[in-house]
Amino acid sequence: MAKKRRKTEEKKEHFKKPEFDEVEFMQKEIGNTKIALLSIVFSVPIAVLAYVITLAGLPVAAFLIGVGSIFLLKYVYQFFNIETDKFENKDWVGNGAMFFLTWLAIWVLILNMPFSDLTNPTIGKVRMLGCPGAGFEEITLDSKLVNTCTLQLNDTRDFTVTTTVTDNSDVQTVVIQFTSPAVESYPMIKGSGDSYSYTLPLSTGDSRIFHIFAEDVNGHTEASPTFTFSAVS
Repeated sequence: MAKKRRKTEEKKEHFKKPEFDEVEFMQKEIGNTKIALLSIVFSVPIAVLAYVITLAGLPVAAFLIGVGSIFLLKYVYQFFNIETDKFENKDWVGNGAMFFLTWLAIWVLILNMPFSDLTNPTIGKVRMLGCPGAGFEEITLDSKLVNTCTLQLNDTRDFTVTTTVTDNSDVQTVVIQFTSPAVESYPMIKGSGDSYSYTLPLSTGDSRIFHIFAEDVNGHTEASPTFTFSAVS
């Protein structure tokens, strides 16, 4: 028993706790912080470049540039005198992921309001109000059909064309454009929310062919399909 105790004590005497090198630890942490900051800072000009390329109508090329820039990180680090010889695969993966996610977030951010507006207004379903029926009957117009409403002979009544127009900025103009029986354009009246309407009188036998045109404050435009509506007896 005493012999076993002596062996245990000898092992304790021979075991030495490794010394903590505070200087080396701090240098490593500062180096990692510098690498992280460089990855983030480098993502900014690449995101701006991708933004310009996207505006030129090449979003796929812009995305590929962002992905390809990951492989430039090595040269960026070397330019700022950061040794990469001791980098392991996990270091490259981690720094590359940090760059890519930062670049992607900045790119998506500056492609949207309030930094930029790249989308056209959205025109919703077009409806016609005023057909005789139970109350104030509403018809959803179909651009593939001749939409009709039955009136009594020699009857005249007001019909109202309604729709909704949305945009990620502000809608500036919404007009209804007739192409038959005459080429005419009239502004639609804005209602509550995103709704717009235009009221026109129609008599039995009248027919109208029209579409709706919308423009936002940044000059982006959108047109609805063309609809045909007839008041028949």
